[in-house]
Amino acid sequence: HVIVKVPLSKVISHTRRVREERRKGSYGEAVSSAHPPALIIIACKLQLIAEPPNFFFGVSKNFGVIHVGSPAAGMNGVTHAFVRIANHSKFNVYGIEGSWEGLMEARFRELNWGNVAGWMSRGGSELGSKRQLPTDVERIAEALNDQNIEGLLIVGGFEAFHSAKILQDARNNYAALNIPIIVIPCSIANNVPGTCNAIGTDTALNEICRQVDNIQQGARGSGKG
Repeated sequence: HVIVKVPLSKVISHTRRVREERRKGSYGEAVSSAHPPALIIIACKLQLIAEPPNFFFGVSKNFGVIHVGSPAAGMNGVTHAFVRIANHSKFNVYGIEGSWEGLMEARFRELNWGNVAGWMSRGGSELGSKRQLPTDVERIAEALNDQNIEGLLIVGGFEAFHSAKILQDARNNYAALNIPIIVIPCSIANNVPGTCNAIGTDTALNEICRQVDNIQQGARGSGKG
């Protein structure tokens, strides 16, 4: 995360321009007037709510997604977004159930636009997440090769980061691991290298504060607070 200094007058000017274009009904101009990060957010939101067209000409790719580490808020939401955005590009997504143990057993589950509906608001891990590392790299590479996985998304905490490093180090020995491997930090511990804030950390802190408030309220009601 990089904090950039922007003149207040410029920010106000952008905001007023967007508001004016929206008032006139020129929504295309309103989007164009927004900041680049806002454009990315708008584009992603459209892909999450607008079902992709049925027609497609070309060769599709197969992506895998796996949850690693302790379950955390946001794991299902990340997977939901990944699947729907991938579907817009006509990519196939396979969820791996049971973390690395499940991958070694080739427990793949096809994920598509429809069967991830509702995942955004669900806690925990719909695919199943465990605190384990890819110990048997040979079996993992074999399973990825058999399923023709051409890209792997690892969602989780420090174990996810460590797992990606193990797979990267084994690339010279297994051709099936020479694929794009991405880690999305998702952890209540917020201990993933390379990021300031992991997904799920803020939710966990908010929940802790809420429960502390509930305890305090209960103590006051019983005259002990």
